[in-house]
Amino acid sequence: MADEVRICVLDAGPIIHLDQIESLDLLRDLGKLFVPESVAWEAEKHRPGVSAKIREHIVADPDTISRELVEVVGRYQLHPGETAALAWAENFGAQLFVSDDARAREAATYLRYRSIGTMGVIEAAFKTGTLSRDAAIERLKLLPVRSTLFVKPALLAIVLERLR
Repeated sequence: MADEVRICVLDAGPIIHLDQIESLDLLRDLGKLFVPESVAWEAEKHRPGVSAKIREHIVADPDTISRELVEVVGRYQLHPGETAALAWAENFGAQLFVSDDARAREAATYLRYRSIGTMGVIEAAFKTGTLSRDAAIERLKLLPVRSTLFVKPALLAIVLERLR
């Protein structure tokens, strides 16, 4: 992030998974964070107490969504939180969508948003110098052990190799 502040909208998965490995603070490096209320509610349901940690970033769900987004929601079978996050991005502008749901990230890409998941957040923290290589590797290795994020071993190996 150069001089311009990047607008980042979050889905529940990365909030939940980063909190499970005590790394929620890594989100701050992504830019100005926005968490729609329905996303915060979903994260709180799966991780009681987490909404207090993200309170300053919670925003109202958008009242309207475009016809294009309605179509995309149906095509990619998105859940309410993912829909609210993409609707917020659409209505108020965002450069980055953060979700661990592959379909939601595909939908975001289709809608022309850059998207990453929890592993991408950790990788970004390494690239910005927030985490050392060893700390980033340690956190990535914690994901399949201490979080509910399903991580394919082959994908984890690829991401770990990128850090070496």
